[in-house]
Amino acid sequence: MLTLEEGTVLVSLARTAIESHVSGRKPELDIGSHPTLTQPRGVFVSLVDVSRGGVLRGCIGTPF
Repeated sequence: MLTLEEGTVLVSLARTAIESHVSGRKPELDIGSHPTLTQPRGVFVSLVDVSRGGVLRGCIGTPF
């Protein structure tokens, strides 16, 4: 389980990565001094279109 601080760092990293990609820049991602975030982990994301009543758009993930 991640701490609130680690979750905040990850949300910030995700936002930076998306903004960089959209603007055509290479992202400068820094996880700082969070050793938990350097450990291999799985991730799964569901994309939902809220403008169409929460219709599932797709999913992507990598179990670990």
